[in-house]
Amino acid sequence: MIRAPSLLFWSALAIAASVALYHTSYRVHELSLQMHELNVAIEAEQRNLHVLKAEWVYLSNPAKIEQAARKFLALHPAGLQQIAKLESLSEMLPTYAEAMHDVTVTHTPMAALKAPAPVAIATASQRVANNGDQSYVNTRLVIKRTTGTVMVPGRGPLLLATFGARP
Repeated sequence: MIRAPSLLFWSALAIAASVALYHTSYRVHELSLQMHELNVAIEAEQRNLHVLKAEWVYLSNPAKIEQAARKFLALHPAGLQQIAKLESLSEMLPTYAEAMHDVTVTHTPMAALKAPAPVAIATASQRVANNGDQSYVNTRLVIKRTTGTVMVPGRGPLLLATFGARP
């Protein structure tokens, strides 16, 4: 009689082990299929990256960029009348008021946008007092947010660069 419960216990244990082994092998098979799908997707993305890199090399070719620049940009070499010394820039460029005189607003601002808070700008005398010397004071230099040209009387167009903005 002692043999029957022992036999029943060991057979139940063998059945439980075989069910656990079957479940584990089934899960391993599912994970291997999922891994295969991921590897296929990775290879497809690597092929796409290879194509994009080839397109980048083609489009970043200096000859191609030069051809597009000649076609779409009206670039010309700087003339001698457009070159000036750094010291004479403040005399040649218009003041902020002069530069903004010809500016027209083509689009009305959106009503939902809030206007930024006004920024206090130090006057030239305050800047002199803060800096201690006048080498940093320039009340005539205007730097716009966008590059463009300004017509300077007697010299022709002068290129303005983007280094910052004056409100």
